[in-house]
Amino acid sequence: MRADGRLFWMRAVWLLDRLRGGRPTTAADLAEHFELSRPTARRILRSLRDDFATPLAWDRAAGTWTLSDPHWELPRLPLTPGEVTALAFARGLVSHVTAPRIAEDMAGFWNKLSMELADQAPAGAAFAEAVTALAPRWTAPDPAVMELVLRGVALARRLEIRYLSPWSGVLSDRVVEPRHLILYEGSFYLAAHCLLRGGELRLFHLCGVKRAELTERRVDARSFVLDDVVDSYGLMLGGEPVDVCVRIAPPAAHRAVYETWHRDQRDDVAEDGTLTRTFPARGLEEVVRLVLSFGAAARALGPPALVQRVRAEVLAMAGMIGGEH
Repeated sequence: MRADGRLFWMRAVWLLDRLRGGRPTTAADLAEHFELSRPTARRILRSLRDDFATPLAWDRAAGTWTLSDPHWELPRLPLTPGEVTALAFARGLVSHVTAPRIAEDMAGFWNKLSMELADQAPAGAAFAEAVTALAPRWTAPDPAVMELVLRGVALARRLEIRYLSPWSGVLSDRVVEPRHLILYEGSFYLAAHCLLRGGELRLFHLCGVKRAELTERRVDARSFVLDDVVDSYGLMLGGEPVDVCVRIAPPAAHRAVYETWHRDQRDDVAEDGTLTRTFPARGLEEVVRLVLSFGAAARALGPPALVQRVRAEVLAMAGMIGGEH
């Protein structure tokens, strides 16, 4: 039993809360609530008793586990300065770039955590107020949809959704097997196997999910590897990644050289500061937007399809400006 896992703590807290409230609780109750096997539930109880010295005892007459000291708590989690810093940035990001309900939940969590920080690291809570994470734009999905999607991912259960594609504008009803929720450039995307498409892995913009229903059917044992989704620039599925090459001239290059576009990017910086960067990408649409964001300072060098796409976009924009005169 990995007693340091997040799921262990979630299950342990639920169990201890019930016992403190005097509610009869057995391994079967724990197994049913979290959809576990009974051997797994018994291992959780043994780990609490043996690894954490929890004052648990089995009341044979009542047929329940009991907590002899209702004031007993799990050991407090010590936080390092680096962990406080990471939490502060997470708080700033979630507070400004996410769905309102998640931001409210983060505020409640942070208020509780601040009491812990007051004892463990007195400057921690104050330090966090000096840290903010922002994104230039973001979207806020329906809170009810977000909650159902999170439950579907956590419980590995199928979802029935009504989806309006933000790209095609087509409305469709689908059954999906949720795998992972991704926050990308201020928007939430659900990576899920879509049964309407033969079980293919697809990305669903959460704001496009207009209705969601959590089913009782568990997801099938399909392979899912997160790196298959995030192994190249942007958020695209399908096809093999190809190397793209972009050149940025100063002064824009002075900023771009500090940016990481992909963990496998390769940079060449000329004496005058011109940056030539090569990195993998699956789709070109997001790379086109990236190049255009640098204006005249950027030039696409390859592959040829990227060069053509950027050139066509620039000509179209020039044509629109010319048409205004």
